[in-house]
Amino acid sequence: MGMLRVMCDEGDRQYSWHDQATRIAAEKVFNELKARNYLAYEVKGDGSAESIRSFKPEAGSIVMHTPLVGG
Repeated sequence: MGMLRVMCDEGDRQYSWHDQATRIAAEKVFNELKARNYLAYEVKGDGSAESIRSFKPEAGSIVMHTPLVGG
């Protein structure tokens, strides 16, 4: 089972997948957010994170957030 967590102005939304239907739904959310320039990271078991550009259904945890803008 995997988990997609989305950090946004609505808080922390979570989408889990454990079968083909829920994986497809999570991948759709991932792709919609990537199209809106969200950043995505696969969180590894040791707590480290790696930037990803496409949905990885084998990932245990994916975190997405909007790019930070400084001024």
